[in-house]
Amino acid sequence: GFASLLGQSAAQTSGTPFQQFILQTDVSLFENLLAGAKGGRVVLTLVGAEQVEVPVNLSLTPLPDPGGELIICGIVTDLRQLRQSTRELEDAGVRLADQIAVRQRAEALLHQAQKMEVVGQLTGGLAHDFNNLLMIIGGNLDLIRGRIKDDHVVKRLDQVLTAVQRGAKLTQQLLAFSRIQTLSPTSFC
Repeated sequence: GFASLLGQSAAQTSGTPFQQFILQTDVSLFENLLAGAKGGRVVLTLVGAEQVEVPVNLSLTPLPDPGGELIICGIVTDLRQLRQSTRELEDAGVRLADQIAVRQRAEALLHQAQKMEVVGQLTGGLAHDFNNLLMIIGGNLDLIRGRIKDDHVVKRLDQVLTAVQRGAKLTQQLLAFSRIQTLSPTSFC
């Protein structure tokens, strides 16, 4: 299994000191672990066939030997798949964060659109009610104007009626804003 991990044959790895398969910068990690009487584990990089680097987890455990010799059991675990999975998870995390940001922006836009819809409905309701009041005022002013003979008072009533008409135009614009009534654009050319 170890030879296969390195992409070599069992004959190529058998009898070779373990340090020769370790990346030069990681040899001291292995030797420190080996020097410890209790064993332990370390993550290091092995160098396989064609200088392929293989990240591994190495666990060393000293075993009791009735003959007094030091026997060490070593377990080498290939970390390439784990690292690949970690990279894929990181990529998935980035994609998920992007999707969350897009969703948050969409929710913010929806919230703003809902607020604008409420403002439009409120504006439309107020403009409609105000327009009704202006129509009552304007109608009554027209009736009063028809009965008054004093030119000075008629002139004042005409000014008030003009203001009522301007107010009615403004309410029509507000109704158009609230989408209750369509806009009626006119040409000024």
